[in-house]
Amino acid sequence: MADTNYPKDTITERCHWLAYTVPYYKDQLWPSFISASGKEIRPIANFTNGLEISNGGRVFWNQNRPNMGRHVIFSGSCCDTIGENLNECLSFIKEGQYKPTRLDLAIDVFNTNLSLKHMQSLVERREFNSHAQVAPYHKDLLGKGETVQLGKAGSGSFLRVYDKAAEQKLETSWIRIEISYGARKAKNALETYLQTKDIRGMVRGFVDFPTWRKWNCILSNAPIAVRYETKQTNTRKWLLESVAKSIAKEMLFDDGMQFRNKLLEQINLEYRILTENDDIIDW
Repeated sequence: MADTNYPKDTITERCHWLAYTVPYYKDQLWPSFISASGKEIRPIANFTNGLEISNGGRVFWNQNRPNMGRHVIFSGSCCDTIGENLNECLSFIKEGQYKPTRLDLAIDVFNTNLSLKHMQSLVERREFNSHAQVAPYHKDLLGKGETVQLGKAGSGSFLRVYDKAAEQKLETSWIRIEISYGARKAKNALETYLQTKDIRGMVRGFVDFPTWRKWNCILSNAPIAVRYETKQTNTRKWLLESVAKSIAKEMLFDDGMQFRNKLLEQINLEYRILTENDDIIDW
């Protein structure tokens, strides 16, 4: 059980979940300060073997498919056990060029009047800025707990704000703001966190509530955006290899430069429409 005897408006930050994949041929799966001893456990889907080490960390692999690598999971309780040394784990992943698949960062707000009801109201009125396309709301029908979520679980990134005290059945004020990065953003999120150590800025980079004074007081840091990992998508490959050739052929005509300028103007117009749209969109 967490210690909740904090003064008014106390805020703490921490990494709450970490998962990554290590190539099968690599011997060292985590920093040397973590013991490798453990016990066999039932593997999760698509894996044939599982091991749980002494701090609660788990590793899974498929002995028939070594190309899948070995998947390491440090849950919230495991991250708490590792404590301040968790940054060493994050650096280990970055320096080893391993593949992060999930990173959860949490802000715990104690003894404040941060209201989930007010957040729900602002979301319903769309008085916020975010690329999130959906905003599920969950309420415990048998208890006091409630959760406001922005974005789809399992996507590149999504945010949950919920009553942690109600979840833990504690008579206190404890709100958790938790941002989760999936496989498409976990690498950039990990590197951003290592560079800035600024979870509040990363949360504001995901969502901003311009009129919510309490939120802006708690999350007063400048927004830090975490982008999708750059990669050559099939769409970009088609544009560069096929469409570009067709455009080049059109430019061979007498009005080729005029056509090119008109095309660029149209592209800029479409881009402005996308970026200036007030609707809630997800890239």
